[in-house]
Amino acid sequence: MRRIGGFLLVAVGVALLVVTNVEASNGGSERFDAMVRALSTRYAVQPTKIPLMWMVSLCARGATHGGVRGMKIAQFEHFGPVADRDEFDAIVQSKLGGSWTPTVRERESDGKESLVYTREDGRLTEFVVIDLDHDELNAVRMEMNPEQLAKWVNEREHTAVHNVSTQ
Repeated sequence: MRRIGGFLLVAVGVALLVVTNVEASNGGSERFDAMVRALSTRYAVQPTKIPLMWMVSLCARGATHGGVRGMKIAQFEHFGPVADRDEFDAIVQSKLGGSWTPTVRERESDGKESLVYTREDGRLTEFVVIDLDHDELNAVRMEMNPEQLAKWVNEREHTAVHNVSTQ
């Protein structure tokens, strides 16, 4: 009996790795990785690896019933200031590709900056969010299915309203 339990655990682990690798093999994910590598090379700093990020992505996908998935995070500590914003933008845009559109750029008076790039891919909307905070850079990539996410949010609102009305 113990052998079967161990075999099932290994089979589930392999299945999760296959799902993760298939999910990570799409074009948006590869372009995100290329952008991270290019920024790492240009600014001579390595990103911090987030352990078990695939599990976070899998949990987000399950919790939202497919509304959010394909999450990736790259964190750069000691990134340093970006002196040439045009060069930085060119690196990001060239690595993401022409199908990505810069949709939000917010600059704060203290030097912090946030950028959001989006791309439509069938029923999915892909996002890359870049946050420059003095000497740190954080980049997040995710895919959202707007219909599925809206359904999930509506279910949560209905549950919250029901819970409030029964108290």
